[in-house]
Amino acid sequence: MDTNRLKTFVIAAETENLREAAERLQYAQSTVTKHIQYMEQLTKTKLFTRQHQQVKLTAAGHFFYQKAQAMMALEQQTWQDLMNFNAGYTEELVIAAAPQIACSVLPQIIQQFKALYAHVQVRVDILPSNEVGEAVFQQQVGVGLSKMPSTRDIIEQVVAKEDIVEVYAHDDTNVIYLHAFTAYFASLQQQFPYAQFHQLNQTEAIKRFVEQGLGKAYLPYSVVANEVKQGRLFYRQVVWQVPAYSHTYVLTKYQHSLYDAFTQVVKHVYQAML
Repeated sequence: MDTNRLKTFVIAAETENLREAAERLQYAQSTVTKHIQYMEQLTKTKLFTRQHQQVKLTAAGHFFYQKAQAMMALEQQTWQDLMNFNAGYTEELVIAAAPQIACSVLPQIIQQFKALYAHVQVRVDILPSNEVGEAVFQQQVGVGLSKMPSTRDIIEQVVAKEDIVEVYAHDDTNVIYLHAFTAYFASLQQQFPYAQFHQLNQTEAIKRFVEQGLGKAYLPYSVVANEVKQGRLFYRQVVWQVPAYSHTYVLTKYQHSLYDAFTQVVKHVYQAML
């Protein structure tokens, strides 16, 4: 099947307008019409109803549209796989990482992993911690890096257990910013009963608020290591009434030598940092 004509069909289905489809494809409108006619002759099926420039998928057209999308995605992935192979990549590792990890230690982890396994193509999806385990379970990714355990029946390893440190730019504040899903919130409440707590759903936002002197935060050191080195933030240890920790988990659906190798690199990076 001609993929150019297949693409024309998909774009026409999405725009529902022959003129817009022609503009997106940079074709003459007559070419778009001929491509659609070819597809209908090939499938022996009426794929669109047409009224002037407007087109609507028929029931058969809706069915074929889903199949056409899958065919185009497969073609694109096949070309990408071939390009990766020609570039020397013979394996692929797909990782789902929580934002807190992706914005702190993940670049260093990938850098060290690539230095050891140059033949592996690494792809990263950023997902909330509570979605990482599900992505691993559904085998949408091979490895998950999460700040919380999964409720699914998958393999789970704690690769880092960090003390929570006080992060600040200015001392004179009782405003505390914390992540909306902070596991150690009860420890914070007991330690600071008169503090004003403000929840944000992104750790990067918390760090920027603290950097601007709007409050302080209590985070694992790995999350603020770069800002501390740059002198943008400061930190100190806390003597906790109720111990407060942050755990980092590696999640996998099954055992695999590539996953084991990646896990060892993750452990090494955290051990060197902490």
